[in-house]
Amino acid sequence: MAIENGVKATIPTVDAKGATPDALADDVIQGLKIAGACIIKNLYSQDTIDKLEAEVKPHLTDAGNMTYFQKNVVTATGLAGKSETYALEVIGNPMWTKVRDYFLTYSKGTFWVGNNQGTHETSAQLGSATCLELRPGAEAQGLHRDDLVHQGFNTEDKEYVLGRDKSLTFFVACNRTHKANGATRIVPGSHLWDYTRPPPAADDKTSIVDAEVERGDGVIILGSVYHGGGANTTENEHRLVLTCGVTCSYLRQEENQYLANDVKRILRYPLPIQRFIGYGSFPPGVGLVNWDDPIKIINPTFKEPEPATA
Repeated sequence: MAIENGVKATIPTVDAKGATPDALADDVIQGLKIAGACIIKNLYSQDTIDKLEAEVKPHLTDAGNMTYFQKNVVTATGLAGKSETYALEVIGNPMWTKVRDYFLTYSKGTFWVGNNQGTHETSAQLGSATCLELRPGAEAQGLHRDDLVHQGFNTEDKEYVLGRDKSLTFFVACNRTHKANGATRIVPGSHLWDYTRPPPAADDKTSIVDAEVERGDGVIILGSVYHGGGANTTENEHRLVLTCGVTCSYLRQEENQYLANDVKRILRYPLPIQRFIGYGSFPPGVGLVNWDDPIKIINPTFKEPEPATA
């Protein structure tokens, strides 16, 4: 995705209509490797978006926004425990599951314990589960990379190499999103830049693309790509977007899932989602409780699966 030649950058777009989750994920993965971002059209039905809005909107608040968001941006956090539809349909989306596992499951070198050599393998975990509403007058965010949260740093690469990213973010549009009401601005190709290189100027129309989408569409970005929420310059439109951030299993989660969620609500979800939210351990020994897997603490009847026999 060369943009230095003056050609307008673009964001790869795929259509979920009629596609299997695996095939869709493969197309999204290719788009992300090329541009660092990908738009997925027709990902959710209008009924599903209706349910998400009904469960999430009551939790919107302008309290506790820290410095991440400007005036006239309100948020809802801890959605894993507040919205069952979010947990099952956003966190548990099979396309999203395959995409995040592809980018965040990789080897990180070897280790020794006595005469036994092992390999560090990372995996994906939930980082944050939020909703943003950009109201009229909301200002644009400065262009940034999400992996600044975990102090990511990369040198320039000509093509994508696994291990470059520590996080990804999945956006779900709850209404039509366009430049005027604050569409996310993305710099395609910047996921391959050296991290000492600053983002382009805010008015650089060649490098920056507005991720304009319809209600029910999705957008996925790598943690290494420059992006930022746009300004809402409309008089009466609100931009409502759900976000699901994921990060590597050996890093601290951006949102403290254990205080953000009621464990009783988490127990309603399938075990893989419970683990993904953080109520499980990651090898070789992260997240243990009394040196054991916390999934057993919140699920007293849990039993390890029997090993397969030949």
